[in-house]
Amino acid sequence: MINFDFKFKQNGKSSGWGTLGAILAVSGIILAGLAFASLVALGLGIVVAALWNWLMPAIFGLPSITYWQAVGLLVLAHILLKGHFTSKDDTHGHSGDKEPSIDKEALAKDVAARVKALLDAERAQPATLPLPENPKPQPGT
Repeated sequence: MINFDFKFKQNGKSSGWGTLGAILAVSGIILAGLAFASLVALGLGIVVAALWNWLMPAIFGLPSITYWQAVGLLVLAHILLKGHFTSKDDTHGHSGDKEPSIDKEALAKDVAARVKALLDAERAQPATLPLPENPKPQPGT
């Protein structure tokens, strides 16, 4: 069992806050953590909305988005990139073992052989471009 009887010392004497002091201390830490997480979420939403509205309409012609749409994009990106929410015993699909080693030379030879085969096939059958149709001459020109 966890002992929540904290003794706070002031001027060399301990004040008997006991369990109440522990509850206040833990509550303060939780509130501070929630406030920090809220500020981070607010900041990230504003940054994503600003970057989207600055770049995407100019580059791709996409519409501007609101703050809540930016937060939704952040949540969607988190779900898609992480795959799932984490827990204490979650290992993200890793068993802790080392990744299997890859024979880089064999991989490079395989890629080179595939590229060579594609280039040889391209040379054997060159692409033919369709010729444009000749327009019929207009009378009087």
